[in-house]
Amino acid sequence: MQSGTARSAIDQAVLDASAAATLAALVRTKRLGIALMVMSAGLLTVGDATAKWLSTTYPIGEIIFIRGLLIVMLLAAMRLPYGLAGLMPHHLMGQFRRALFFVLATFLMIWSLSLLPLATASAISFAAPIITTALAPWMLGETVGWRRWTAVLVGFLGVLLIVAPFGGDWTWALLIPVGAAAAQSLRDIVTRQLVGTETNESVVFVTMGASVLAGAMSAPIGWINPSVWAWVMPSAWDFALFTFYSVATCAAYLMQVGALRAAEAAFLAPFKYSLMLWAILIGFAVWGHVPSVAVLAGSAIIICSGIFIWCREIGMRGRHV
Repeated sequence: MQSGTARSAIDQAVLDASAAATLAALVRTKRLGIALMVMSAGLLTVGDATAKWLSTTYPIGEIIFIRGLLIVMLLAAMRLPYGLAGLMPHHLMGQFRRALFFVLATFLMIWSLSLLPLATASAISFAAPIITTALAPWMLGETVGWRRWTAVLVGFLGVLLIVAPFGGDWTWALLIPVGAAAAQSLRDIVTRQLVGTETNESVVFVTMGASVLAGAMSAPIGWINPSVWAWVMPSAWDFALFTFYSVATCAAYLMQVGALRAAEAAFLAPFKYSLMLWAILIGFAVWGHVPSVAVLAGSAIIICSGIFIWCREIGMRGRHV
């Protein structure tokens, strides 16, 4: 009898130890996911800051061309040992549409960074998932309930608070990141339509290839009017900045994939918006920009709306699995 009791106690202790080890492993993976997501946001912001810095010397088309070319070369080098077949698209027209919206979003975002403080442009770009939710019923056939529609309206109020169309400090440049957010939204909608047929590598490869072509097509504008769009041969230092910008962007996306493998998307969503904190810190450190109360309040509203929409969407998917 005592032997059976002792055996039961040992079995329970083993189970408790196993549960504790499982819980500790889960905590470690979630911490890894948080760390990767925050570092990814930091790298993306550093990349945006680098693009803002380069935009004072180089036209946007040249920035897009060089970044795209370097990332295409990097992806090809990474895939070469395993074969390049994974880079080939299956749904060419869908890939073309996504690439078109990506190039437009990139152009508008870099343009807005050249004219606005880093934190302001970043805050307005956070409206992209809100716009995606608003367009989902028409473009994806998804049902959006009243709670998410409320979050969409609140998010747009946050955008209006930052843009302040009737304020004394209003400038037309504030509309550029709104256009960038809309283009990002359309890019994400097309991406959802491609996930069943395309690999991640092929999506990035085709998109960056389109960036190279779009950037190269802007070169003749500089030949026609050099004072507006003249391409400039990068110095050794600036080429190093271009390389850093490309590697940082590529690494950021890889870190996002790693973060989503380590933890659930809904759990990580709030940490994705740490990009705003990075934007404030880098904007102040490099350019001395201090966000206004309207920018801080508007970005807080947009972020809260985006997190709510994200969590509701994940919850709806979970109920339909």
